[in-house]
Amino acid sequence: MRVYLLLKLLLFFVLAVNCLAQPKSKYNVKEVEVDADFLLIPISAQSNYREIKITAEDESVIMNEAVMLATGKGQWYAPIDVSKYKGQKLKVAYRNDDFIGEPIILLGDGLFQHDYSKDIGRPKFHITATNGILGASSGLCYFNGNYYAYILQNPKLFSANGTFNLCLWKSSDLVNWSVVQSADLLKSVIKAPSSVYVDKSNKSKLFSINEHGLIFACTNENNNTFIAFASDPTKIKPYNNASPVLEGEGKWPYIFYNEDAKLWTILRTETLANGKGVVAIYVSEDFKKWEKTSTAFSDIGDSNVNLFKLDVIGKGNEQKWVMLSGEGKYIVGDFDGRTFKQTSPKALRIFSGTVSFVQVWNNVVNNQILATATIEQPISVMRHIKQGFINTLSIPWHLSLVRVSDGQIQLRANIPEQIMEHTGITTDVAGAEMTFYSNTFIVPNAYGNYCIYDGIFEVDKTLAVSVEVGVGAFGYSMQNSQYFMRRLTNEFGRWDMPVARKLMFIPFKAVVDSYSVEFQWLAGDIILMMGDSFINENQTVKVGAVGDTRIKELKMLPIFKSKVKDLRNAILEMYKQSSIENNSQKPEAENTANPSSSTQQKQ
Repeated sequence: MRVYLLLKLLLFFVLAVNCLAQPKSKYNVKEVEVDADFLLIPISAQSNYREIKITAEDESVIMNEAVMLATGKGQWYAPIDVSKYKGQKLKVAYRNDDFIGEPIILLGDGLFQHDYSKDIGRPKFHITATNGILGASSGLCYFNGNYYAYILQNPKLFSANGTFNLCLWKSSDLVNWSVVQSADLLKSVIKAPSSVYVDKSNKSKLFSINEHGLIFACTNENNNTFIAFASDPTKIKPYNNASPVLEGEGKWPYIFYNEDAKLWTILRTETLANGKGVVAIYVSEDFKKWEKTSTAFSDIGDSNVNLFKLDVIGKGNEQKWVMLSGEGKYIVGDFDGRTFKQTSPKALRIFSGTVSFVQVWNNVVNNQILATATIEQPISVMRHIKQGFINTLSIPWHLSLVRVSDGQIQLRANIPEQIMEHTGITTDVAGAEMTFYSNTFIVPNAYGNYCIYDGIFEVDKTLAVSVEVGVGAFGYSMQNSQYFMRRLTNEFGRWDMPVARKLMFIPFKAVVDSYSVEFQWLAGDIILMMGDSFINENQTVKVGAVGDTRIKELKMLPIFKSKVKDLRNAILEMYKQSSIENNSQKPEAENTANPSSSTQQKQ
């Protein structure tokens, strides 16, 4: 009996040791039966990145990424398209190290409606991701009376890794933006940076008679190019089942119809055997057969490309074509519809700073060429703990070509009239002209956000000047004809003046929102951009210099949500209405004041 009990205890001890020796699983697994289009994952800006893996019944992987997974309902929900798996039971596995509680994972056919304008830190007149990180523009255009901005965003984390979804913003004036909530966009075939062309006269023959629409050039997972189209901006359909029209690896396709050559044209960046990027040009009459005609811009690097034609200001009827990279570099030349011939001596720069993926707008009113960049907000910059987005698009900058004194043709960028229509009365924040020597100081009356600062330095005896707004310092060095930018005390970069010349005065403008600063030197010579956060209504402006310097003027123009002329007309209408009401009351007042005369008239 004792031996039996001893064996029993020994067996229990062995089993207990084995149980203790079993390693605890690093993953928690939830099983979800799909009865809707989207699996909704709770996300929080305060959460650490955590691996999550979603698998189907056949063990195929639907998603395997790091996300900012939250316990409970989180701060917002990131939608995952699972419409193909309705009726199946999916497994959702997530790392459980240092994870307390459980995520509440939901299913739904629609999206949560939310007023993003009320979010903490959300800029007033810039486009951001609704949640998560904003990546690249994927089609900017004016269509049916509105401006549309297609962007790629990843609502699951603040990193460029992972799967991006399409998001659409809409505006009537380039200042007031609202997001177009659409489940169709989340299911869209566009998953990588794309471009759009407004087919106003149905040259593609993809639309019904008397109809027009949007043509997209897109990239699939193998970096092949395919075409998509839409007559409704939210319902994008693949052309020919998304079969590639251009095979071989090529990124960031840019599409337009060349009216001069009567050809559809696609430009995309391809990588040469030596690892360098080059722009490849393809043409077609009908989308069915494409011909590679030439290459250009051999020093574009790893960047997208834009191609457009502009008049040369001050040179009669001369026109030139501009090839503009996503990093802000450009070359000028001639384009016969098949070959781009560079005429500028070298590539120059128009945009720089914390920028990427510069893209031009299509079909803008009055044939304006507008360009917008993605402004990156560095992770190191302090932000509110509940801020649910990162990165923003710049304002659209109006591009023009000018011929400078030495005969070179240069691209200039200025604030477009659409935004200037929203600026109010100019305030002189500097007072009298300010003269100082090798110093930096706060301009007493220059503070605030949602505005444009407009100033002029006198620099004939100066070595360098700078303007500081938020974490960014934007400067110009006369010694070596270079623009520079600092983030706090760390220099971010230096860029040669596109066309070096001796200056007596250097004008500047700073477009300030709550989330970024866009700085224009010398009437559009270069635009420097810095992502920021917490630029509030009390944000100060500092000016600095090395050497004897004078600020000729510094003014501030507030930016309003409404157009100033509309505000003025509303005030005039209110005044007129008030005058009419006052005049209509006068006879009654006179009769009441002298009733006896009224009685005598009746008698």
